[in-house]
Amino acid sequence: MVVLSPDDVRGLPQDVRRKILEYVLAKGVRPRDLGVSPNLIAMVKKGVRPVSDNLMLIIAKYLSPDEFRALTGEPDMVIVRKGAIRELATPQKTYLVEAILQDSEILAMIRSRLKEIEERDVEIAHTYVVTSRMLKRFEEVLKSRKISRKTYQDHLRYLRRALTDLNFVLSPSRLKTYIAGLMEVSPCIAAHTRMCCYAW
Repeated sequence: MVVLSPDDVRGLPQDVRRKILEYVLAKGVRPRDLGVSPNLIAMVKKGVRPVSDNLMLIIAKYLSPDEFRALTGEPDMVIVRKGAIRELATPQKTYLVEAILQDSEILAMIRSRLKEIEERDVEIAHTYVVTSRMLKRFEEVLKSRKISRKTYQDHLRYLRRALTDLNFVLSPSRLKTYIAGLMEVSPCIAAHTRMCCYAW
């Protein structure tokens, strides 16, 4: 994708703009993809109407860097490549963001990636290696609650079994997978184990 700033676009002559437009249309991009009517495109092709700066900004995102260079003979304006975004000036980054916001497919990819990053960060922040001291502290807290001796023993039994099975490492994903596995064996055991582990 090539992202141009308004200043970059102003330097492109109309014959080059029309050539780029015709190239992009030949690739299968439709007038409605560009946010214009077929009638306007026809007038632009005849030279009756110019390719506006705003239309040129939209057309550019359908070009690869190599296509842009071949059609214009220009060096890089704002050509987005992996690892190069940090080198862009703030106004160029703004235009890049605006271009991304107009593309639902790119937005979906970004949302998906951000969700992965968030889940990873949550996983890292909430992963605990349970020590004997921590377990003893939990027992003390459990004793202070007004529960029967049987309930107290059940809580400890389910928790200790889960900790042993999970090698004394608790995290959101490990617990989720573990509880799902218990559900297949016994929904009752899974429910009790979930309650004990999440109380932890």
